[in-house]
Amino acid sequence: SDRPAVRWPGARAGERRRRRAAEKVPPGGLRRYLETPPPGRSTPVEELRLLAVDVETTGLDPRHDRVLAVGFVPVDGNRIVLGGAGSVVVRSGPGDDDGVGQSATVHGLTDDRIAAGVPVEHALDLLFDALAGRVLLAHFSRIEIDFLGGLCRSTYGVVPPLVSVDTLGLQ
Repeated sequence: SDRPAVRWPGARAGERRRRRAAEKVPPGGLRRYLETPPPGRSTPVEELRLLAVDVETTGLDPRHDRVLAVGFVPVDGNRIVLGGAGSVVVRSGPGDDDGVGQSATVHGLTDDRIAAGVPVEHALDLLFDALAGRVLLAHFSRIEIDFLGGLCRSTYGVVPPLVSVDTLGLQ
């Protein structure tokens, strides 16, 4: 594959973006994530702190579709840390009156489960608290990066620089 397996913003540019973004968001998980540097590029894989992340959405286009749920589990080197795993269903917001539609056949999330979900700010706090000091791990990570970035932009007006390892690009 010609897709990069690891996306790491340049050290200085990434640090500046994180600092500027942290100044714009209220206290909470996203700010803690932005204020905590990610592991360095030279961190050996067996010491790398990852967070496997999966988003469930109404489709594949972050410009038109929305996040319904987020699940995650920490991976420390070669150890999966089930005690740190979490998931959250995200409540629909204003303008999200379309329901989940046919996407429910893929993820099993129904309109009533979405209605009982948590506000987006709570979901982002939970995820970014878990992601602080870690690298996002996902299969075709562009989906998670684009949807989470869009959610942060619409909620807080910032797109956090996300360091990621994409399992699709690993050989």
